[in-house]
Amino acid sequence: MILNQNSMEKEIRAKDLRIGNYVYFPTNIFKSKTDEMQQVVDVLCDSINTHHIEGLNYGLVMPIPLTEAFLFGLGFQKYKDSDIPTYFKNFGNHDGEDFEYCFVIFEDAKGNYYTQIMGKKIILNYAHTLQNLFFDISDEELVYTGE
Repeated sequence: MILNQNSMEKEIRAKDLRIGNYVYFPTNIFKSKTDEMQQVVDVLCDSINTHHIEGLNYGLVMPIPLTEAFLFGLGFQKYKDSDIPTYFKNFGNHDGEDFEYCFVIFEDAKGNYYTQIMGKKIILNYAHTLQNLFFDISDEELVYTGE
């Protein structure tokens, strides 16, 4: 996956991440050809560890901006009968319930991805913010399976 570094403005801090989050780093900083997208396996005060790299300084780590293709890679589907771009992912069937819940993401005219909870608009422009909120609500991980 190739990402446009210019579209990534936000700096990631330790308090923004949890184990399992997807992050990006430019491959040209390392001599290996490790994928640009990494999954966090340990969050430390001054660095993170991924499956392939240990001690990755926060200054080198960038958030992954959400795109329609990335949402599809996380298992979201596009709702076709909507005036604005709308994506959803079902989750649940906890405690023997015979129905599922639905996590919905909208895209506004400015290209911001967001969800609404109790009438409040929550911006989710980056993979790790979506992952964290989805996990908090669903108790399920979002797994990236590809674009």
